Amino acid sequence: MVITSFRHIVTRVGEALEAQFPGVNYEEIEPDLRSLVAVVTGHPRHTADFEEEFISLLQSDNPGKTEILQYSMHLLRWPSVRAATENLLLVSDDPRAARTFERILEAFEPDWEDRDLFADFRS
Repeated sequence: MVITSFRHIVTRVGEALEAQFPGVNYEEIEPDLRSLVAVVTGHPRHTADFEEEFISLLQSDNPGKTEILQYSMHLLRWPSVRAATENLLLVSDDPRAARTFERILEAFEPDWEDRDLFADFRS
């Protein structure tokens, strides 16, 4: 049930961003991103499952994967997701995919330059 809720939110964010393409309205997706992190932090017994979901998302075609991972990992900073992202960056031969992985990795940093895209991270 908890993983189903996680997947539902991930799908909803992806659909919202796909509908917005080529722009991104961060204010529209931020409540869902907040809910996603609340589901994750509210169910610590399922952390390993959530880690697998985030790692799987890295290689998915979900249009919201970058924003979902940036927002979530800026708060959670899970080493396993970071390591998976770094590994994918190392083996990527697609410059666009590589840039996506770089953007996700940047979000792990406390001074992430683009954090102000999200209202929750503005000073």
